[in-house]
Amino acid sequence: MIAKVYNYGAKSPYTHFDKINDILYKQNRLRNALVELELNRRKESDEILAKYDPQLAKAKMDLATILDEIEKEEKLVKKKNQEEGRKKAKKSRLPELRKVKRQLEKEIRDRGKLLRNVTYTEEVQNLEEAYRVSPLGPRNKKREEMKKLLLQKKIECTNGYSKELLLLNETYKRKLKETVAASGLHWSHSNEIRKDVERACKKHPRFRRYKGTGKIYLQVQDKIDSSDICIPNKWFYITGNKKLRTAHVRIGSNPDRSPIFSDIPFYMHRELPKSQIVGVSIVKRRTATRSKWYLQISWTAESVPSDACSNGEAVALDLGWRVINEGLKVAEYLSTTGEKGILVFPSENIELWNKVDSLQEIRDKKFNKILDELREWMKDKELPDWFTEYTQHIHQWKSQRKLVTLINLWKDKRFPGDKRMYEKLNGSEKDYEKRKTDIGHYAGWRNWDKHLYEYQENLRQQNIAWRDDMYRKFAAVFSRKYGTVKFENVDWSKTMRKSKTEEADNDWIKKYQRLAAPGSLRKFFSERFSRYEEVDAKNTSAECSNCGAWNKIGSAAVWECKNCGHVWNRDTNACRNILTREAVKARGPVLQKTPSVLAPNATTTYVESLV
Repeated sequence: MIAKVYNYGAKSPYTHFDKINDILYKQNRLRNALVELELNRRKESDEILAKYDPQLAKAKMDLATILDEIEKEEKLVKKKNQEEGRKKAKKSRLPELRKVKRQLEKEIRDRGKLLRNVTYTEEVQNLEEAYRVSPLGPRNKKREEMKKLLLQKKIECTNGYSKELLLLNETYKRKLKETVAASGLHWSHSNEIRKDVERACKKHPRFRRYKGTGKIYLQVQDKIDSSDICIPNKWFYITGNKKLRTAHVRIGSNPDRSPIFSDIPFYMHRELPKSQIVGVSIVKRRTATRSKWYLQISWTAESVPSDACSNGEAVALDLGWRVINEGLKVAEYLSTTGEKGILVFPSENIELWNKVDSLQEIRDKKFNKILDELREWMKDKELPDWFTEYTQHIHQWKSQRKLVTLINLWKDKRFPGDKRMYEKLNGSEKDYEKRKTDIGHYAGWRNWDKHLYEYQENLRQQNIAWRDDMYRKFAAVFSRKYGTVKFENVDWSKTMRKSKTEEADNDWIKKYQRLAAPGSLRKFFSERFSRYEEVDAKNTSAECSNCGAWNKIGSAAVWECKNCGHVWNRDTNACRNILTREAVKARGPVLQKTPSVLAPNATTTYVESLV
């Protein structure tokens, strides 16, 4: 079974625009309410823990203290690196603090497992298995009775910490249902928020400020074939026969249970394959100060037409990032047919990414300058109470958003003697009149910052779109030659976190990883190939692919094997090892048609002298 989500660019809804924004707001409120519930549950759980195992509770408090010290030390080290401009790392307390952190985490994990270890009777285990395999459904009374009996039996089998924790979790589940019911959202909309909070709770749930953006998901309960998608129904259908079409998406119900549809114009740049529609999403995102709308259609199918190759040939890719003369090297590849080469991110596109950073520097300089002028102006001035209260921490402001909020408040609460500073921040009435005839006229810090912010964010989105298009088409070209693709089993998000703060080149490491986005390249290959495999990443660069000997190579790009004397390029050697190793994770087939040409300016360099 193949499951996919097609993303289409859209315009703002023709109908029920305010209702959609109201749903997005309610979803944000519901999410924050569920996060608050989870944080309260954890707090009460820690209180129960302190009651039955004071040593474990103390270890958790010590861990929180150590995490705060690590955060402070990282900020201090980063600041020193920026001020001194050092090329070599300087000693700090971070390694010692991280060691203590690992020890505390292990102690908490081990003691927690021991405390939560409960062995239920055979009767409870059988009842739990029967409940697990019973049919799902809100109207299954037998399942509900079985659930109540199972909870009662578990409470009877436990005591102390486990019993109190079990009762606490049941209370939390009841409060969660009450909170969802009180939100006033359609069940399909609230379910997505619950799932989002559950994923966030695996780590540390955080509150989210409402920004007017979000995603409204509609689960289609009836079976709708893609061939019947133009026939009106009570969930979702499409009208129009050109590229610009209109999607009618159910966003709620009237008191008489009749559906409420929102009409959303969108660009259907590719037709849906023969499949069943399982869900539709209305997505609102923000780029700089403007909103962008998307329509996402989720579908499932047994199979779809494909031009992906299914032969026995394989290609291995070693992902990474290294600056070379041509640009930024993103990956090196080697196939069973002997084809080899590298994928290079061109220098001209790196300059476009550097332009994004330079725009941020210009904005920061302008912001710091106007902030200094504002603080100087505030001295020896009789200011209103609201102004004094809002600017009491102005010396700590790091974000332009704080100053924009002040200007918005100031606009409706003008006071004597504020004209010069206010017009310096927001411009005068004459400037606004001139702007109507001269679009390039900017006066006031706010107008300049808005212009630069929009320029910066639009350029960033263009760069991401270009890179993704290049990667997607690069994967398509290879999928027509080879049936299997192999990668290292690496979590790239973890490699980003492993880049230590005390390293002097830490910022450059993270910058080039974000630019190269190796995880995105791997994702496009996994979506495109008939067979996708991941192999063990241990020592792929340091283990000689000729004799199998391990070598200590550090960060050297070229090294000589101490056993057989063969000279290797580290990435070429890694490709050979990836190609010959057995898969630890595999899936397939993945079937999807894609364009047959590389993106403009995409560079595929074949280097015959690498091996």
